[in-house]
Amino acid sequence: MSSSPSINDLISLSQQLERDRDLPLRELEERDHSLSLDTSKEVRDQELLQNWLRALPSLSSTNFGKARSIGLLLLGGLSLIAGLGSGMAMFRYDGTHPINILPPVATILIFQVVSLVVAFILMKSSAAPDNGGIGHTLRELSPGRWLPAILRLCSQPTREAFDTLHSSVSRHRALFTPVYSWSAFHASQWASSLFFAGLTLSFLRLVLFTDLAFAWSTTLDLQPSTLHSWTSLLTAPVSLLIPSVSPSLDLVSGTRYFRLEDGGFSAVASMDVPGSWWPFVLGILCLYGVLPRLLCLAVGAWKTNAQVKACFTQFPGASDVIRRLRSPIIETITKDDQEDAPDSVSQDSETDHGITKTPTQILIWNEAQNPFIEARQTQIGGRQSWEQDIQSLKTFSAEIGNAEAWISVKAWEPPTADLVDLLKELRPLLQASQAIRVVTQFESAPSEDQFSVWQKRLAKLGDPYLQVVKPNSGGGE
Repeated sequence: MSSSPSINDLISLSQQLERDRDLPLRELEERDHSLSLDTSKEVRDQELLQNWLRALPSLSSTNFGKARSIGLLLLGGLSLIAGLGSGMAMFRYDGTHPINILPPVATILIFQVVSLVVAFILMKSSAAPDNGGIGHTLRELSPGRWLPAILRLCSQPTREAFDTLHSSVSRHRALFTPVYSWSAFHASQWASSLFFAGLTLSFLRLVLFTDLAFAWSTTLDLQPSTLHSWTSLLTAPVSLLIPSVSPSLDLVSGTRYFRLEDGGFSAVASMDVPGSWWPFVLGILCLYGVLPRLLCLAVGAWKTNAQVKACFTQFPGASDVIRRLRSPIIETITKDDQEDAPDSVSQDSETDHGITKTPTQILIWNEAQNPFIEARQTQIGGRQSWEQDIQSLKTFSAEIGNAEAWISVKAWEPPTADLVDLLKELRPLLQASQAIRVVTQFESAPSEDQFSVWQKRLAKLGDPYLQVVKPNSGGGE
């Protein structure tokens, strides 16, 4: 039984489909059928795609997942070191006065609540456009977003693998956004888990090999009984199993202190057991520091795998691969052989493997030509107002239903901001995976330079279902 697809599989699929895009359908069919894969009904589409990727020799040395693993190891190491250093600073004790437990405990609790709430809010809003502002700043502060900078320090093959990954994400931003967001969340929780692990290990080292003394102090009129109630509430989840985690009322009452005018310290009661607070502090570190991050780490891994699995078979072009693999190859005959062939045998015609039929309707941008004689055209741009264009898009999208959306443009005129904005307005009017084909019309012979300009500019939209095609693709005149 095949395992679930990984991010490595998803990026490999993206790269392979990109390589296959310009190859003739016949060549793709012959290559895929030569792999001799099991295409029986018992084999799921997901498993069939994975087997197809592994059988292709061109991907044998490509490992995008390795680059990410290296980045996670480096990020985790830095986080662990940061946690160890923070523990040394937070619980520093020079013997002159006891450590006040209130600041470190409050810092841990407040930091966890605020950071986790912000993390989940940002996850909910990750699908929205990133227009800068506080949301952008908070996203960039997430440790999971530091992987690109960390990987720049690695070897050349690792940097190249990451560059390929980043290129795929940029080209298919709309499809990769959930995967990338949950992957970054998972990486952030990995870093946070190791940070709190380092903090806890640093505290344990100080407890085991030094003589720490704890007390508590505050300007507020806080009674020992009130603080005892709070500490009992915080440790309630584990106090039944480990009673020493919850400090007694006598310990709380006996370790309050006040500063004197001469700079010394004076306890309200006896401080015979100043070190007895350490089980409580350790419990807080484990219960409210490490444990929540481990739970979030598990959620991040689960959601990342779920998004990768959902994205894998929905990737543009994946259905074409599955169809080629599950359909028997149709043999054709040469022109010389056709003269001797029976009348009932006709020569099969090759078509572009990404387009299957001529559209019945098409959008015409700025008075471009209509490449499909029988297609009903709808004018946009040119002399029309923005409001008229939006209404035309709404009518067009309602009339074509689930069919591909075609737009004819002049190749010699570079893509304008108005057209790009209209494409952004068109996408929400269509289904998420509904194809948009931009067909370029040339003044004379097709120009690869002009075609490349359109490809590069529209690729920046990050819409995986948006494709720039030439006039002869799809049966045009």
